[in-house]
Amino acid sequence: MELRRGMRDKLDKYVNVNSPLEAEMSIAGSAVYDFCCFGVDANDTLSDDRFMVFYNQTSSPSGEITYTAAQNSAVFKIDLSRIPASIRKLVFTVSIDGSGVMGEIGSHTLKIRQNGAEALSLSLSGGDFQQEKAIITAEIYKKEVWRINAVARGFNGGLEDLLNNYGGEAVNDSPTPAPANVPTPTPVKNTAPPVQTANRQPASAIIRQKAPALAQSAAALERIVQQRGMSNASAKVAVVMDMTQTMLWDYEDGTISKAISKFMPVIAQLDGNCQADFWLYGDIPREMPTITPDNYVNSIPCDWTRIMQELGGGNDELKVMNAVAQKYSGIRTPVYVIFVTVGSIKDGNAVADFIRQQSNKPIYWQFIGLNGMRYGDIEHPESIQGRMTDNVGFFEVDDFDDANDVSLYNMMFAKFPQWLNDIRQKRLI
Repeated sequence: MELRRGMRDKLDKYVNVNSPLEAEMSIAGSAVYDFCCFGVDANDTLSDDRFMVFYNQTSSPSGEITYTAAQNSAVFKIDLSRIPASIRKLVFTVSIDGSGVMGEIGSHTLKIRQNGAEALSLSLSGGDFQQEKAIITAEIYKKEVWRINAVARGFNGGLEDLLNNYGGEAVNDSPTPAPANVPTPTPVKNTAPPVQTANRQPASAIIRQKAPALAQSAAALERIVQQRGMSNASAKVAVVMDMTQTMLWDYEDGTISKAISKFMPVIAQLDGNCQADFWLYGDIPREMPTITPDNYVNSIPCDWTRIMQELGGGNDELKVMNAVAQKYSGIRTPVYVIFVTVGSIKDGNAVADFIRQQSNKPIYWQFIGLNGMRYGDIEHPESIQGRMTDNVGFFEVDDFDDANDVSLYNMMFAKFPQWLNDIRQKRLI
């Protein structure tokens, strides 16, 4: 099986996870390259440096992972059945020792073999990178079962930045204070009485009529909103989808289309018109046609690869967040923004400042991480101090196809009901 950048799958589809396997990493280029495999815990932290296996430490404590090297290549022998329960993920990396960047390499490959037979391979080139000096090639991680993620993303700062991402250096656990030049938001003056919600038809009934294929998901959602006292809650809904190059496989294998199908019952539950505004974003955002029960299946256009190229392939969250906020400027009803991102948030401090400044507006930002990394402050919203309302939620999913409806909708509505009550009490609507 040839892996593609961003692809995730269950590992036992290709190898016997109870038998030893090999991961061979090689690179063609003019620099000096170091290969590493290290294990991190459930918090994505390198909490036991004995599980950092590389040229200077060629084995984990009991030989679960071993390292042998050749010129510009390395082989890691791995026995997943012996990996301790505290290690939830194996991260395979390559970094440049000295000058050079990954954008200059000729090729980089990862091959996973078992019993001498090649089971999986990933092929990359310098065109997949730019100024990175260290990259995460792939991850093998435990989430109920062992899975593989072809990450193929990196860090301009090199190995030090990569290790810092996994807690390899001391981190400051104290909350980030609000910058001195960003004033604490004050309430918008609004003398209008709080919005009263009218009795509305449940999402399950709407979906049965308009999108019967989603009836089971809608029934699960209905039970959750009843439990949370949200049966009559209403809000405008917006969906924002990451469309960076890292998401290529998620669009190609239908993951993003499945996500929108999961969101359709939520849209029907909250919006009286049963529709949601829709943005795709890369380096720039683009507002797409409104999502409705009639078009949700085809909301991702057939020529999505062209759109991905036109949007630049990178990611600028602040631009699309500004576009969303501008569209709803002055709105007097709540807005629920479903924001799917693979991470590597660009300019995280500016995003946190924006969220702080927007906390006196009736816009709730529900971020959903799609098995990425480096989400910044949105992953821990409590660290964004000086907000008038708790206007951010975050959780991470591995695959929308495997996502349990009850679990997904519970996470989507974990904080939103309290925020609704809060903005009414503060007379922001």
